[in-house]
Amino acid sequence: MSWTLKKSRDLFYAETGQPRGQAFWIDEAVSMSGAGVEPNAIESAIAWNAVGAASRANCPLLHDVMVELSSIVDPRWKARVDNIYAGRTVDGDNTAFSRGGVKGGMVAISIHYSQSLIAYAGAWGQFLYAVDSRTQFPAEDWACLMKNMRDDLAQLMSDFQDRGLAVLSKSWPVLFRDARQRDAVGEIVASAERWIVAHEVAHHILRHASSKIDEDAAREVRSFMAAPAMRVELVGLSRDQVQEIEADLLAFELVAGRFAKDTNALIIMQGVVGALLATIAVGHLDGGWATSPDSEHPGAFTRIAVLAKWITLEHGDSPLAELPGANPGMTFQRLTAILLTYALWASGEEDVHPYVGSADDQAAVDDGEPVWIQDYLFFALQLGMLEADDETPLIRQP
Repeated sequence: MSWTLKKSRDLFYAETGQPRGQAFWIDEAVSMSGAGVEPNAIESAIAWNAVGAASRANCPLLHDVMVELSSIVDPRWKARVDNIYAGRTVDGDNTAFSRGGVKGGMVAISIHYSQSLIAYAGAWGQFLYAVDSRTQFPAEDWACLMKNMRDDLAQLMSDFQDRGLAVLSKSWPVLFRDARQRDAVGEIVASAERWIVAHEVAHHILRHASSKIDEDAAREVRSFMAAPAMRVELVGLSRDQVQEIEADLLAFELVAGRFAKDTNALIIMQGVVGALLATIAVGHLDGGWATSPDSEHPGAFTRIAVLAKWITLEHGDSPLAELPGANPGMTFQRLTAILLTYALWASGEEDVHPYVGSADDQAAVDDGEPVWIQDYLFFALQLGMLEADDETPLIRQP
């Protein structure tokens, strides 16, 4: 029997236990209303036809993500991606997972995880403003401010894990200073969701669940990991953990437009922020910052380090100046370094070296390749302090 989208849809409902054929948001209308979602958006979400012939998901937003991924994937893998059905679940244990065969399958993403992204995206905006304001406070007071912000985030996420979205809803005035910031947070959450779905789709493209690995896709990903600066991060990882790294990298290149007819700095930036914010949320929610040999997944710091190195090697010196509101001199290398710093701040870890490399990594960088973010390593260790001779704001103040 050939694989079809209907077969993938049936597999999703069998694997997740979600009400068969039901739009996900039917049972979540109350929480959506409490979170301030517009009535028209709620009505549209609960009216979604999850089992229509062309439906790619049990949620209209995920349907749009799957349609987009099908439109920008390499033609070699399009038929397989067209046969993937995605859906939201109420599973609080899994961030996202995939199942299927060599020609299609399903992707599931936890609503618990998706909602948590709101907090991390909101805290990211707060973090940027706090770092930009560092010169307005004595160093000791500023360090105390950053620690208190981090403790507040940790408490918020602990309460969220116990009581759900209602906790986040009460924090809206703190997370969102104004409507513009709320819109910006929504865009970041969408980018993070897009990447996490693309990660699971990448597992399908690579056929990680099958003995019939897609050699073309595997060859593509191996080219990403060929640089010595990349290979050093893979030492000691299990086969399953390396496959997660492969899916991370392929997902980033997919959402950054590598296989599309065209891309631009905005699309790449959304891919960078989405990939790293999504991974930071995984590390913070699960406490899985460090890599354990007993886990199928690498630690969040390992995944962030690999993504940071690859983004820097691929796009490092490219400016973001063409983007609206971007600061002169802001590059992808610097953006990645700031996100790495945010990860360290969110984790509360004092020492970055066991997770994201050390000065020894410089010897692993080939001549002629862009230097990785070594200059920002101590910047990261100082939880956002910029170099003394670099006063360029991270973001423009309103």
